Amino acid sequence: MNRKTFLLILLLFLGLRLAILLTAVESVSWTSWGEELYRGTIARELIQGLKAPFLDYQSDGYDGGSLLVGILAVPFFLLLGPNLFALKLVPLALSLAALILSFFFFRRFFDRKAALWVCLLQALSPPVFTSLSLVAIGSHVDSIPFSVAILFSFYRFLYGEKGRIASLILFGLAAGLGFWFTPMTGITTVTCLTSWLLLDRRSFFSGRALVFLGSFGVGALPFLLYNVRTHFRFVGFLEYSFLWRQGLWGDLSLGEKLLAVPVRLFTLLFQTLPSLFCFRIPEGPHLLLTLLYGLIAWSLIVPFLWRGIGKSVPVLRGALREGRWAPRSLEEAKRVPLLLFPMAFILIYSASNYPPVPPPYENESFTSFRYFSPLYLPLFFLLAMALRSRRRLFPYLLTLLILGAVGQGSLLFREPWGRAFHYQGTSYLQMGDVWGNWVSRFPDRFDEFQRLAGRFSARERRRLYWGLSYTLATMGRSADPGIERMARDPQGALQAIRRVPPEYRIYFLENWGRYVARLPGEEFDRALGLGRLLSEEEVPYFYFGLSTKVVPGLHHSIAEEKKSKEAAVGIPASVGGEEKAWFYRGMGMEAGRQWIPAHSFPGAFDSLVLETSPEDRRELFWGIGWGIGWGSWVQHTHDRRRLLDWIDRLPVEMRRPALQGFEALEVWYRIA
Repeated sequence: MNRKTFLLILLLFLGLRLAILLTAVESVSWTSWGEELYRGTIARELIQGLKAPFLDYQSDGYDGGSLLVGILAVPFFLLLGPNLFALKLVPLALSLAALILSFFFFRRFFDRKAALWVCLLQALSPPVFTSLSLVAIGSHVDSIPFSVAILFSFYRFLYGEKGRIASLILFGLAAGLGFWFTPMTGITTVTCLTSWLLLDRRSFFSGRALVFLGSFGVGALPFLLYNVRTHFRFVGFLEYSFLWRQGLWGDLSLGEKLLAVPVRLFTLLFQTLPSLFCFRIPEGPHLLLTLLYGLIAWSLIVPFLWRGIGKSVPVLRGALREGRWAPRSLEEAKRVPLLLFPMAFILIYSASNYPPVPPPYENESFTSFRYFSPLYLPLFFLLAMALRSRRRLFPYLLTLLILGAVGQGSLLFREPWGRAFHYQGTSYLQMGDVWGNWVSRFPDRFDEFQRLAGRFSARERRRLYWGLSYTLATMGRSADPGIERMARDPQGALQAIRRVPPEYRIYFLENWGRYVARLPGEEFDRALGLGRLLSEEEVPYFYFGLSTKVVPGLHHSIAEEKKSKEAAVGIPASVGGEEKAWFYRGMGMEAGRQWIPAHSFPGAFDSLVLETSPEDRRELFWGIGWGIGWGSWVQHTHDRRRLLDWIDRLPVEMRRPALQGFEALEVWYRIA
């Protein structure tokens, strides 16, 4: 009976997620699509032949999972072509692996019925978990199967009677490979090691610890090789994540930062965690559903955690006194790692440089919940055990599953069937950005980049240069000292940009202007002199990049427009003719670049349109079309078919002028 039920759950899980991919792929695609599509680009490169050493394709210093996702995408690309649907089958396969491993783990070490409930809660999960689990990025929810494998092998070692050394080796290999995939799995490993120390101190301080370290090193070998090759680039990730040098901590002193940790802990406990089971249904009661699911889930989990801690304390006390736990304490000891994990996660996150998630009604998508991905499956485990401990569990379980079914339904049928088959699953724009940040930094290693780019087709090469130019606008995710040097040396900047072939130079000039626009005071004035050194053809691109600072108020933010529906546009009375037209086009560009059909609220343009007179709306709509195309470039893709579908989803009166604006953008960037 359990086997048949499990198979039915598997079919339900696969059927719902395939239906989402076929009828609403945008709803499970991140706004920063380039991160996903770059993994597809790695797969395409593997199929066509690598142009650089394989490790150089890794997207970041900490994200070995980007390479593994690329490898896993190869068979799907060979079977279905390099499209978005084929790429999305990778996270679907990883999610399915997590479901299967969860079932066997829970059935082996806890309870057979609860194992089925764990799977049901995943199959009919809140839409936030479903959405995150269908993103092909190689970290976050993708890491869950590695975390379950780590738990499975650890439990086999600590609670098994036979083959403990083999299980310990598997534990180390899974932990090492998982850490290479994403450092998020390190929290699972730390939790397991802490449990081992608390429950079996004698074993922990024996030679078995060396067996674990050796097998961990073997599993983490790709991680070690990459960091040796890149002078331990991972250290920069740790500095960003935990040393509070930048990000949300700003210019606070060390004492102020330490005092801020308890405040963050309080925020996580009482703001983020209640909204963790997030729903977002267009024109639906998403806040009510989020609160209802969270109320039921946490009202079950918190008392169970409290009781579990109370029952585990005597076990831990006895284990610490004797050096190992007594066999009669087996059942209570099994709970310890699952009880420790959420506490360890929250404490580590409170000391990190990552922001707490705002309440669900402030989110336009689920992407801000991605850092909490490792927390979801342990919460489903605890929820299943809490339900099992209830005498009258059926009303709770049924309500959660009904809410989950509603959440799944909210992701379905948002677009015509099968569009994912027609959208690109690759982005050479993103590859240019990645290589510009590390492999061939601009401008110091530009000659190497040109050598690599020469191995690509003309179309791919254009996008590589286009993506590389974006490092100027962002100063490089790695704070490239070469780009910082260019900021303070206009002559040197011009000399570096002159090294770019003329057909690609316009991208660098525009993005150099965007970077200059961010400079303060005298640095801005000094860099502004670059414009006087440009040719007549080059000047418009540089000043277009400067427009956000040179013409303050030109851009009209949709986010602000939503907060204040009655805000007036406010155009100076002296502005008229062509200048007035470009004012409205500028507002449209800013609005359009922020609009993504699956992630923007319905009627996102309504207030802006109502504030614009009928005779000026055409220019506004023209700008929206340009902005939609420009936004796709910022997110490191330019999939013409996908963007035309987006424009086709605009209100009827917008479509024609928006299409003209989009086509004008293609002419401007010389990709028509």
